[in-house]
Amino acid sequence: FQLFGVSISAFGTFTGNPNLKPEESKGWEVGVEQSLFNHKGNIEITYFDTEIKNLIQGGATTNSNVGRAVTRGVELGGTIDITETIRGEANYAFTRAFNKISKATLLRRPKHKAYLGLNYRATDKLSFNTQAVFVGRRSDIDAATFATIETPSYTLLNLQTSYKINEYLSLFGRIDNLLDRDFEEPDGFSQPGIAGYAGINLTLNP
Repeated sequence: FQLFGVSISAFGTFTGNPNLKPEESKGWEVGVEQSLFNHKGNIEITYFDTEIKNLIQGGATTNSNVGRAVTRGVELGGTIDITETIRGEANYAFTRAFNKISKATLLRRPKHKAYLGLNYRATDKLSFNTQAVFVGRRSDIDAATFATIETPSYTLLNLQTSYKINEYLSLFGRIDNLLDRDFEEPDGFSQPGIAGYAGINLTLNP
């Protein structure tokens, strides 16, 4: 599709670019992890740096290659056993992603992202999980005017539970976007509001 596809929507025609080159990247990271509170928790920090050649980036009407791009930042995370049945976890990432030649910020890459989770193991078979996800402001293409804009941040709250019937079968249920937040990802593409799901997981090789 990126090379030869065509799609038509209310916003116009999006066509492939047969001159696209494949992306290439090289990167490295270094981190430190430390246990806390007599091994009841841990904290870790990681620095990462990736250079991308021929990055494929979507525009208003087609895709194109960015000459060289850089993604670098710091990620901080940790877990803590609050009780024998409750575990908390958190993660925060600060990322700078930009065109190495023009220094322009890359599209749809938030500078700030954060996650906060709380896991409760009621029994050996029943567990509950609460997740809060924050995605910060990011550059994007306006779906109506095709101008470069900065889209607003959003926070999602998700709930889920699972019950293990046996070593092969488990039931699950979850509610996504519990607060029914309105957000678009990318701009012009509204994402679902509050939604509920339920099902069965089958494990063939436990």
